[in-house]
Amino acid sequence: ITMEQNCTKFCDTTSANYTCDGSGDKTCKDHFYPGQQCDTYCKPKIDFYTCNQTTGEKICGGNRAGEKCEHCVENYYPKGVCNLLCEPVEGNYTCNDEGVKQCLENRTAPNCTACVSNHYGRTCAKFCKENKYFYCTEDGDKLCIKPTTKVDKNCGAPDDGGHKEKVKDTADTAVIGGAGGGVHYFSFF
Repeated sequence: ITMEQNCTKFCDTTSANYTCDGSGDKTCKDHFYPGQQCDTYCKPKIDFYTCNQTTGEKICGGNRAGEKCEHCVENYYPKGVCNLLCEPVEGNYTCNDEGVKQCLENRTAPNCTACVSNHYGRTCAKFCKENKYFYCTEDGDKLCIKPTTKVDKNCGAPDDGGHKEKVKDTADTAVIGGAGGGVHYFSFF
């Protein structure tokens, strides 16, 4: 124990956190930071955190957060590495625990912006598979090949491949061409 001659300073020479000089002043050892007893410990961890040189607080780096910088910040993956950015896009994809994009149902392409085959619309939920009776428009509506005079959601086709659809109402059916022999255009939901 070191004490200054006028006994106003106290320094415990057996401390593991600091050393004492001849005048009783404490000098924190490596990785210990000032405080009453140099009791804040912080040893920088590469790719995780550095230490504030005054307070010893951990300063997270490498897309990390948390008291010990043990968590990835939002949208960084995988856990423990935190080097891959994946920001989910509503309506297109989510991100799995490894940071890999997971396309929503009926979506495809690198950013899940395209619909899978035979699916149409903003949400890719509208099914339309072309056949000898109709074509599918960009929106997935059926465009009859042969003229028909009746409201027929399948343009005369015997089967819709198990994807039965209903006509919203007659206001959603438009005749393309002229009266009598025109091609019917059907919009379904």
